[in-house]
Amino acid sequence: MNKLKLFSFLFLYLIFNGSMYSQPDVMWVLYEDGTILRYAYSGGDELNSSELNDNIWINSYGYGRNYSGTCSQEYMTDGLNYEFGYNPSVNSGTIKFIVKKEDIYARGIPYESDDYLLDDGLPNLRWWHYTSGMVKSKQRYKYGLFEIKCKLPEGKGLWPAFWLFGGNPNEEFDIFEYKGETPNKFHIDVHCPTNCNNFGEWLTATGNFTDSFNIFRGEWTPNWCTWSLNDDLIKYWFGNLDYQANLIASVGVANDEPCPFSPGPDESTVFPASYEIDFIRVWTRLECNNVVTICDYNQSLTDPTVITGSNIVIGGDNCFSNLTEGDYLRLTATEDVTLLPSFKALAGSNLSINIVECPGPSSSQPYSNNRNNGGNINVLDDDLDSLNNLSSTEQADGVNKITPQMYFYIYPNPSSGKLKIEIIGTISDKIDIDIEILNLFGRSIYKIDNIKSNFVNVDLSGVPNGIYILRGRINKKIVNETFKIHK
Repeated sequence: MNKLKLFSFLFLYLIFNGSMYSQPDVMWVLYEDGTILRYAYSGGDELNSSELNDNIWINSYGYGRNYSGTCSQEYMTDGLNYEFGYNPSVNSGTIKFIVKKEDIYARGIPYESDDYLLDDGLPNLRWWHYTSGMVKSKQRYKYGLFEIKCKLPEGKGLWPAFWLFGGNPNEEFDIFEYKGETPNKFHIDVHCPTNCNNFGEWLTATGNFTDSFNIFRGEWTPNWCTWSLNDDLIKYWFGNLDYQANLIASVGVANDEPCPFSPGPDESTVFPASYEIDFIRVWTRLECNNVVTICDYNQSLTDPTVITGSNIVIGGDNCFSNLTEGDYLRLTATEDVTLLPSFKALAGSNLSINIVECPGPSSSQPYSNNRNNGGNINVLDDDLDSLNNLSSTEQADGVNKITPQMYFYIYPNPSSGKLKIEIIGTISDKIDIDIEILNLFGRSIYKIDNIKSNFVNVDLSGVPNGIYILRGRINKKIVNETFKIHK
């Protein structure tokens, strides 16, 4: 299968210490065509410790250890349902969230009274018949690339997930949800108050997630979200999730009530069961060439919490910016960060400043060692046919931020299917230019060879909605540009 996919993830500044690895600071993603996207580390955990890092995580939902009592029936205990250890198959430390079939008498929502009624109509203080574990980030995020490397359990009613939750109904970015009775399937979704277009769907993989560790990734930008499994890009959704959210890794126990992930366990389900995680990482695209000035920053629940640029200045004359208790702000620059006197980080706030090198194209071989950085299963071709789940109210300005060797301007972008391509650069008999339009899996749908004009008209009115790649070959050198068709 000839896909346009990630050739390799290169981790810079990865420190090897015996069998354990610290987290990388910068990541650049090298595509098969030579494209490099740059990312800065902005959160997560390598999970190489012997205890949970309470500077990063809490081990329950903020609103309870079981909120509703309807669609899930587990009680998230205070540290009794996870184990740390070394796993030689990934040459690393891991955490296991253990699901147990056991009775515990406790309040589902600790801060409510014993007789407070949960959504199922039963009292808050009750017997729960399953216990489980989870982590929820203290930091809230808006935008980023979120990845987890994990091995999933098998068994009817088991419900592991990796997701972001904004705290209100319809504020979710589900990177994956999974049911233990279908070990080769997973579910992806987005939830927002409006314009999500019922996107969610199940995908089928070429193997079982119970057999090995695999990397699930979700990228959240102002205009679109993407999902990847191992090194394959698999889905897009176009729209704006306009809220901050906490990152969660959890394993629930489904109920037999009519809910999206029902039914619950039966006598075939083996307990205890475990959801094992090697690492959780959060990345932000590194804007290496942008000078960023931040004025009057008073963080609301719709503000980004990670900002990158070459030079970042916060505060200034008549710019009064404050971080208050519970706020998180990470500033990552490739040159410098300037905090002017009008900016204040008040008690209880969390300010992080990093200066990193901006990586560029390299002729060296990708970083490699004996650590297995991915899995060996992918999504079946039959599930890779619905990339046109578009929001009618949002515009996407492209997926890959590519710096071409020759500039290609596409008018309009997004397009209804009629494109004009303007090539900026001198075209002579000594320059061979071909233009090809590909879908996101590398399949050619349109091609023009040996172009001698700076202006090309392309009619794609017959192709489906979605993101496409304009590939220009200039004397065997390849440049790409992305564009959206939305009719």
